[in-house]
Amino acid sequence: MFKLGVAVDEYCIVFTDDYKQHVLRHMAGNKVVERFLETAVDQCCDVSLSKSTMIDEFQFTDEEITLLVNASLITVRDIGSWWLAIPGAGIFMKTFIKGRQALLRAIRKAKYQEVLQQNLEERKIAAVAKLGMSYHIMDIIGAEFVTKIQTTSGWLLRLKE
Repeated sequence: MFKLGVAVDEYCIVFTDDYKQHVLRHMAGNKVVERFLETAVDQCCDVSLSKSTMIDEFQFTDEEITLLVNASLITVRDIGSWWLAIPGAGIFMKTFIKGRQALLRAIRKAKYQEVLQQNLEERKIAAVAKLGMSYHIMDIIGAEFVTKIQTTSGWLLRLKE
């Protein structure tokens, strides 16, 4: 499990094997990265790591921790603690957030802040193009930014207060 953006309750679940394959595809042959995957990723059940855990339990030096930060395997949470991270996820997150914001902005501009899902799917919104309109619609429904209501004309998406 990984912490996504700045929101308190946004997390991403990734299978350990998929995560390891992704990391090794980007950084194969790096002994520190391989050791991190074998120790910290396999043994840690939390989304963050503390300095004492990294140094005392997993035996990483400050230089190795810096290398892991630079490799985007961990990101700074606070002084002396780090979030587990997915290398290369920044591009996805940027696209994801822009698409979500563009879709919510389109619903906010609609009359009564509601729109039929079918009408929304037909719109061409540039920021949504990379991940697809249905992906972002399912995201805002799942994140409970909108309420999905069945009408005689189809599903209506109403922005929550």
